[in-house]
Amino acid sequence: MKQVLRALQPGLEDFSLENMFPEITARAAAERGLGVLDDREEVAAALIPQGPVLPADRLHPWVWEPARPLWETSHYRQAIQTAWTTVNAKIQDKSEA
Repeated sequence: MKQVLRALQPGLEDFSLENMFPEITARAAAERGLGVLDDREEVAAALIPQGPVLPADRLHPWVWEPARPLWETSHYRQAIQTAWTTVNAKIQDKSEA
């Protein structure tokens, strides 16, 4: 039980069954743990960004085409750097023409 409570919220496992008046009783810790479980979905929903979501393949081809192979292999930082470098180079080429 203590492992479950610790996973839900560190500190909830800090009760003792031996003490007559522990700071946190086992029952109170269990009730708080159930409350954490009940609130998980609500908390997760509140943390979702409120902005629009754009599928990556709807990005401009200058952005997505060079980044896609890296993105698909979970090299996100390199994918973003590659996309930026490509867009920067295309803009420079267009400004020189």
